[in-house]
Amino acid sequence: MHFQRVVDLRTGRTAGLEALARGPEGSDLALPRPLFEAARSLGRTGDLDAACRRTALGAAARHGLGAAWTLFLNCAPDTVALEAGATAAGRAPAGATVVLDLPEQLLVRRPVHALRLAAQARHRGWGVALDDVGADPAALALLPLVRPDVVKVDLRLLPAAGARLAAVAAALAEPAAGPAVEPAAEPAAEEAAEPAAGPAAEPVAALDAALGDALAQDRRCGTGTGLLLVSLDARAGASADPAAVVRRARRAARSRDRWFPLAADRFAVLLTGLPAGGCEAVVERVADALLLAVESSPSTAPELGVRLSIGASLAPDRARSAEQAREQAGAALEAARRAGGHCARIWPV
Repeated sequence: MHFQRVVDLRTGRTAGLEALARGPEGSDLALPRPLFEAARSLGRTGDLDAACRRTALGAAARHGLGAAWTLFLNCAPDTVALEAGATAAGRAPAGATVVLDLPEQLLVRRPVHALRLAAQARHRGWGVALDDVGADPAALALLPLVRPDVVKVDLRLLPAAGARLAAVAAALAEPAAGPAVEPAAEPAAEEAAEPAAGPAAEPVAALDAALGDALAQDRRCGTGTGLLLVSLDARAGASADPAAVVRRARRAARSRDRWFPLAADRFAVLLTGLPAGGCEAVVERVADALLLAVESSPSTAPELGVRLSIGASLAPDRARSAEQAREQAGAALEAARRAGGHCARIWPV
């Protein structure tokens, strides 16, 4: 196990240490890539990943890296969950700050797993970092959902700086609407339900007006729009409170996304200004975040009888008008409900 310094550019001082895995010295597995490739071929990536974290924490404790240090622990891109229990995870040095370092590609390719890992890390009192941010524009829309404590910008952005670094900064400045994932029960006193967006008597008209504005912006700016229709299906005798399910899902939405109540059991979420070519990826990941927010709470889990289903449409690529976007999202929603619920579908289905 090697430790690499993390330097504070303002002072030039070492602000933390990143643990880097190494195999047997002098062997073909000495470097991380062949080491993890060998583990992957044997189906043992998770075991190796957990062993690296245990080894890093043990080495840090032996070397007395305590309160003065922040220790960054890496996470393999195909990690599903952190190892359970303090013994399995290893013990951090007394007083040390531990940060779990998630690769950007994990967030892009497996957003549900990334959000779950972030929640597990925070449950242990660890911080969360995102590595190589900015390499994939689709990840920028998800930064407010993860709420990273530390962001490591992809070094390839530094020579060009400019627009892509500005996009990273803008994504970091976007506050989340609330904890996207939190392994805890709902608080006893819930906040009051927020008022409906637009005139209560004409919810569809209010949604269509917002869709029309978004489509006009897309034509001017070359951006995209995503429309998510969200439905709650409660079975007889359900123990979950549908209102709590709605609140839980709404907290996972980004603050820039608009939420439109359409009926007691149906809502719309409007995502605007999405990156050209990345619209579908952003819609998929926001839908995953809504579903995960609901399933991660003991009081709103689907097993308690209330299921969340999501249908989505993409404009202007597939829908050219507000009415067409609603029709496409409605068809996708019915497909999600037919599949058993607690899932998302994007038109065409």
